[in-house]
Amino acid sequence: MRWIKLFTIYLFRDASHMPIPQNRVILKLQLYRIDIFSFEIYGDSRVYGSYKSRKSVGISGFMDIRTLCLGILTMGDASGYEIKKTFEERLGLMFHASYGSIYPSLNKLTEEGLVSCRAFAQEKRPDKKIYSITSSGRYKFLNEIMKKPASDRFRSEFLVTLMFAHLLPAATIAELIDERILESQRKIESMNSDCADLPTDREQFLCGYGRAVYQAEIDYLQENRHLLEADALMGTRAAE
Repeated sequence: MRWIKLFTIYLFRDASHMPIPQNRVILKLQLYRIDIFSFEIYGDSRVYGSYKSRKSVGISGFMDIRTLCLGILTMGDASGYEIKKTFEERLGLMFHASYGSIYPSLNKLTEEGLVSCRAFAQEKRPDKKIYSITSSGRYKFLNEIMKKPASDRFRSEFLVTLMFAHLLPAATIAELIDERILESQRKIESMNSDCADLPTDREQFLCGYGRAVYQAEIDYLQENRHLLEADALMGTRAAE
């Protein structure tokens, strides 16, 4: 007999955010001072078939600033300033977040009970607020990252400009490509020093991924720039 995991149930101190239809209640559990624990239910695969995760059924997630704030707080308590610093130093290649988006997100998360906030008095300065993720917030974040990631959204004014390369002088195209290559080389150099200081393998992986992307861009531009420059030359001659 082969047993497979059917699902995992998470129990929280406050489960009021997870309403259960009355006609579906099978077992009522009285929760006391339990922060979070889980138990797994297994079944015979011959009876229940194979387990399908959220990813396999095609449910797409949406990773917004609120969700990422929760994710950062799973690493430890932090102030708004520290969360902003984490965005810049550890998530900068993937997401940009300003104070104007972080603090409203933290306020909303606090109102929803997904984050708690403690204020510490500071001399001659506003109170320092330290945010902590709650059990409900941890469940919310885990639920989001279990979903299939949404497709990456890509925007590049550089590539849009190259779409109309035939309307530009060849010298302008050459300058654009040279500047792009130089910019990517500078990013790789910066990442070479930054990656060495990253504390976890997953961050090393992401940093290496970023370097590989920038290097691939450099290689492609160097190998294929002649196509755009030739197209620009033909456009210039046609205009004459």
